[in-house]
Amino acid sequence: MGEYFVSNLKRLLQYEASQTGRMGGVYDYTQKKFACRSIRRAGGSLSEANASRIYDTGHFWADKPGERFSAEEIIQAEACFYAFRFCIEHMGEAITPEYVEEIQRRLYPGTPTYMTEELRALIIGNGNPRKLRDIANFHIQYVQRGRDSRTASLISYMQCINANLTPFIIHPENQALYERYMIVDADKFCHLLHVEQNRYKEETEPLVMDWEAEKAPLA
Repeated sequence: MGEYFVSNLKRLLQYEASQTGRMGGVYDYTQKKFACRSIRRAGGSLSEANASRIYDTGHFWADKPGERFSAEEIIQAEACFYAFRFCIEHMGEAITPEYVEEIQRRLYPGTPTYMTEELRALIIGNGNPRKLRDIANFHIQYVQRGRDSRTASLISYMQCINANLTPFIIHPENQALYERYMIVDADKFCHLLHVEQNRYKEETEPLVMDWEAEKAPLA
């Protein structure tokens, strides 16, 4: 799906992750979306506006009078930013148990990492798929065995990138379908990921192609 788009996306992600300061590009866009949705999936209440504020300024404030926040969500947001940066900095590397443990250390700072032998074997045997259906199956098995959809979502994003497939982030309105299909219908789950791939491309393609038109090719 759109190898030209994915090729440019990969180069742009690596370029923007290497720069100091905020670029306002696809890397920043993905950081904010992933952090907000990862935290809300875990039961948090962080808004997209405040995920953006934390990322851009290190601060957040109420969107409306009387709104309350958990300080823990600031820590979680920063942890998401830190974990995604690791993934982009190691783009193209094989996804191994050690790679996944590093994601977990960054997503859950201060929490000891523990990986069962069953989960380790899943990663060793199936951690680097090349097709969306295989990525979907891995995602389902990882969540079932590891009980951690936040780590699974980052792994799936990078599996898509490494396989030259458009990545995906589950939108809030599709969260219920994501949870249901993961349990009852692998085919519908795979189709949902395909829908989210198309939406991610639609939302980020202007950023990717505008940059491609302005920048000389990277060495």
